[in-house]
Amino acid sequence: MIYKSVFKKFSQLEGSKHIASEFALKGIENLIKSGQIKTIFEFGAGIGTIPYLIASLNTKCFYTGTESNEFCIKSLNTNLEGMFESHLFKLIHECSEYDGGKVDLLIIDGKISNKSFIKEICHDNTLIFIEGDRREQRELISKIFPNAFINFKLTIRKNKMYSPFYREKANPFESGFTIIRLKNSSLNMIKFYRDKIDSFITYKLRKLIK
Repeated sequence: MIYKSVFKKFSQLEGSKHIASEFALKGIENLIKSGQIKTIFEFGAGIGTIPYLIASLNTKCFYTGTESNEFCIKSLNTNLEGMFESHLFKLIHECSEYDGGKVDLLIIDGKISNKSFIKEICHDNTLIFIEGDRREQRELISKIFPNAFINFKLTIRKNKMYSPFYREKANPFESGFTIIRLKNSSLNMIKFYRDKIDSFITYKLRKLIK
């Protein structure tokens, strides 16, 4: 449950209104702990919540993140305490600076526009993780990979008092995330329908307990 301590830590920092939800961090932790993730690329490193989580899991994954916002870059240097000096972590401003190969996990936590770059860094088994309800990004990915299995996952967990989102009374629940599987396989199809049923039930429960 490293995701919980990471979320609490970053909830106290300046700029926390835009960090990934605790539920999303839990989703990323579970994916990495599966042992199938060795290389990660993130659009929008923000103030560093996700790379800090990855480093805390100590799984020796190679991480590259993009960030061009000056406030976020300054926050990254402060919050991550020199982490990008490690050969496992790299921060770039633009996708054109990326010199790595294909990645196992693509995290979208910000705006994206370079369709060709996304296709270039994904292989058949790449998992794409979109933080929050980013419909524009989800629709873009569906156009790039029309045969992909796309699931938007919800939770009935409500924002805790330590969360920067706690006072959002219009939607008291932790925000969800989208998981996209590219390979057209029987296993991925089973996971797709399992997640689809789970999200349907969760949506109904949220309406009951809101």
